[in-house]
Amino acid sequence: MLADRIGRKSVVGMTVFAAFCCYVWSFCVLYFYKTLPFALIYVYPLFLWFGGGGYVAGSIITAIAAEVVPSEDSRTRAFFLLGVISMLVAVAAPPVGARIMHYHGPYVAYGLNIPLSVCAVIPLVLLPETAKGKSLQENTEDDGMIGTPNKASTLRTGWKELKSHVVNDFFPLLKSIPIVIGLLSMVIGSFAVAVGEIIIQYMKARFGWSYEKSTNVIAFSAAMRVLLLCTVLPFAHKQLTKRYETRKADLVLCKLSLPFECICFLVFGLSATPAGAWVAVAIGNFGLGFGGAMRSYMTALVPEHDIALLYTLIGTAGAIGNLFASAVLQLTLAVGIRAGGMLVGLPFFLIASLYGINVLLVWCLRSPPPKAMVDDEPIPSQGDIRI
Repeated sequence: MLADRIGRKSVVGMTVFAAFCCYVWSFCVLYFYKTLPFALIYVYPLFLWFGGGGYVAGSIITAIAAEVVPSEDSRTRAFFLLGVISMLVAVAAPPVGARIMHYHGPYVAYGLNIPLSVCAVIPLVLLPETAKGKSLQENTEDDGMIGTPNKASTLRTGWKELKSHVVNDFFPLLKSIPIVIGLLSMVIGSFAVAVGEIIIQYMKARFGWSYEKSTNVIAFSAAMRVLLLCTVLPFAHKQLTKRYETRKADLVLCKLSLPFECICFLVFGLSATPAGAWVAVAIGNFGLGFGGAMRSYMTALVPEHDIALLYTLIGTAGAIGNLFASAVLQLTLAVGIRAGGMLVGLPFFLIASLYGINVLLVWCLRSPPPKAMVDDEPIPSQGDIRI
């Protein structure tokens, strides 16, 4: 609602500013630990709460991309390009961070987040504002007619708008079974993202690898993903759109990609040698097309004015999943290390099980969706998943 009222760029700007404050606060507490109470470190998540964190920024930026891309068949490939950017960072960041930490210490490595967050303002200025249409114009007209309302009136109006937004926009989206399945996929996908937090510990416990050596797995995976996002996946999606209608092509790509993710984590957990881990990474990369295809598929199911809300829900689903994923994976890894043997791969067995459920749900979407709903037409909620 805030993105529609004050603009997409303003919300992303709030997130960037909150991230800057978060890095400054945590760096000061960690650097001046002899002077400042270490308990102050627990305050820094409040800054992320104010700005919404990376999930909110990512969802709004993806919403902007979905609104800017002119045609449905090119939307999925645009999401692939967004993935290329994040993967390029993933290729460079681990080895560079490891080098900086090795030669200059952890404070320099962590402190670089502060100037980098300032540099994020540059692409923010270049982003197009896609909410300059009906919503913002109506808000401006209303503000001019009302004049200067008192504080109580402003709060009442804001509460009524929020309640109306939830009842009229939020709940209808959740009546669509494919959208619910897509949101659940984002929750499960956050477990795969959180693997990056335990992969180094896992490689050290399972194979005795050092930090620098473990980052090679992350860099190798990211490099393969960049290659696939730039070449194989756009070509595969283009061929599918020649054979199927765009929304069905997105769904087919989802169904073909997702099993690779499940097999990847299963093989990773079963691997008794580093070679098995490398094979698992290679297999998992072929499931990379699922995220972009599912987002494009979900976008085609909602009216244009609900795109920002949809991506807010996607970001919220990812944030909720991440909230539990990190703790659950750390706990299962600790249990697995204590048990030893094959159980060291317990976190990967858990993720493989979740992806197995996700595969079944996505493959239940047997029929192509209808054309995008018009603004005044409700989203269907058929229970047989045939929409």
